[in-house]
Amino acid sequence: MYTVQEVANWQGVSSQTVYRNLRDYHHFMSPAALMGKGQTLTTDDAKTLTFIFLMRLEGRTRAAITKMLHEGKRGDLPLSAQSKSNEDKDAQITQLRAFIIELRDEADGLLSQLRSAKGEAASQRQKREDAEKALAANQALLGRAEEEVKSLNATLMALYLKNGGIIPPQSPVRPPSKK
Repeated sequence: MYTVQEVANWQGVSSQTVYRNLRDYHHFMSPAALMGKGQTLTTDDAKTLTFIFLMRLEGRTRAAITKMLHEGKRGDLPLSAQSKSNEDKDAQITQLRAFIIELRDEADGLLSQLRSAKGEAASQRQKREDAEKALAANQALLGRAEEEVKSLNATLMALYLKNGGIIPPQSPVRPPSKK
């Protein structure tokens, strides 16, 4: 990325000339180049501006320059700009590598959380299965107890009817004697 002042210095023109060319040839510039003062120019923007300056030095008209730009013609960056471009690329590569490392670390953390969640889910699943087995066992016990109560009720009813429908008196419950 380049500043307007850097491009102006390479071409030996004022920054106002660069801004004028950005305005006049805005269809060939990146959105970042059109943001106003303080904007950054891409390598393609800088090559386009270099081509425009060279064509203007040759006395070409705006229409002729526009036609050539539509045909895809661009200039080359000065050597000093090319080394900056390589430095920028190296810096971008370094940033991308750091970003990749961050993404890997984040992915590792997420995988660890996923493994932990799977372990917790398996534990909860086992607890649920154990609770379901205990519930089934308790329901079986309850079923047997209900059958026992029915059986006892039937026995009591049979005794009641055997006694002619009279309920025998209950003997009083005496507290245990103290010795």
